[in-house]
Amino acid sequence: MPKKPLNATQEPRSLTVRRPALRVRELAEAVLLVFGATPLPQHSNPQRHLGRIVIDDQTWLVLADSPNRTTNAMTLHHALALLDKFDGGWDRVVVLGWRFHPAIGAAIAALNDDRLDVRAIPYDLQHRIVQCRARQALADAVSFDSQYLALKHVTRTQFTACAPELLIIGLDNYILLSPQAIELDHLNRANLNAVLTRKPLSLIEYWAVDPAYDGATFNPVWHSYCGNASRNRHAQWVQTQAVLSLPPHAGERRVRVRAVDIFRQQAEVEIRVAAPCTAWRRE
Repeated sequence: MPKKPLNATQEPRSLTVRRPALRVRELAEAVLLVFGATPLPQHSNPQRHLGRIVIDDQTWLVLADSPNRTTNAMTLHHALALLDKFDGGWDRVVVLGWRFHPAIGAAIAALNDDRLDVRAIPYDLQHRIVQCRARQALADAVSFDSQYLALKHVTRTQFTACAPELLIIGLDNYILLSPQAIELDHLNRANLNAVLTRKPLSLIEYWAVDPAYDGATFNPVWHSYCGNASRNRHAQWVQTQAVLSLPPHAGERRVRVRAVDIFRQQAEVEIRVAAPCTAWRRE
């Protein structure tokens, strides 16, 4: 599938503009259109979450999962079953998910089905769809990545007034959503599947943190790469926690984290952290 450019479009400074909220079915259809797929007829697609797209003379079925669900192994089995359920001469099925079960990488590796492709929906796409009704403009700017980076926790504290802030960020999981797209021989693929199952964070070669992301330029002030952790007993891996001492900053921080894996693939995640003495943690 042709690579779309990484999303560098600035996120709106405020998400408080009151626009009509999208229902789940409307959102699913909008996601399909941004991805470039044509929704299937409503009589066979009552939830409006299935679409069709032709890429390189292949016909792909596209399933846009709900933001209220976690995409897991059952979702993948269901998607593959749809290839046989719906007529249309499908070559592949693409699953678009908002968030993923921690074991999704192992599930994808275990299936090892070339007909399956899994992509991550940008975390802010729902807001951007509401703000921008021009679907084609979004389609040109949005990237549905085949990598997914999950954070475990982000804490921001300040012990005394005017003192530096302490920002702590922990990595939780790194998932290759399309490992079958990486060209490997049989032995190395088996090794990759084992890593995806046991220690997926070891696939990260480098990761960095920008604690004051402006929406356009990524300016990291902290990074970790394989072999640079002198106090880490697993020096061949990156550190999984970043500790930053930062000048005081009024209001929330817009924090962006970028990771690059050993295959030179890139994943990013962004969160907004409220004033010091509060914490964000993945449920």
